[in-house]
Amino acid sequence: MTESEKPASGRDYSIQAVTRALKVVEFLAGGEILEWKSVREVAEGAGVPENTAFRILETLAAAGWAEKGPKGYRQSLGGLVRHAVHAQRILNQKINEHGDA
Repeated sequence: MTESEKPASGRDYSIQAVTRALKVVEFLAGGEILEWKSVREVAEGAGVPENTAFRILETLAAAGWAEKGPKGYRQSLGGLVRHAVHAQRILNQKINEHGDA
């Protein structure tokens, strides 16, 4: 978290594990959809320790947000579809609540 992103109180209430996991997700999302990445590539790209990257990738794979294969890990297409469907549901709900101005 940069200085400009900190709350007015100056305190950082972020959870380091969540911040690191989001960095890994963002790194995977920033690459080619079907491109496999090694744990080392993910760690370097996301700026997290290699053992942390491994544990996050394993967690994401178990939850269906990443795929694990012989060449490493990649973002899961199923996770992308679930995210898109959820976003569409929220959008539809907002439209129904407020009209389609």
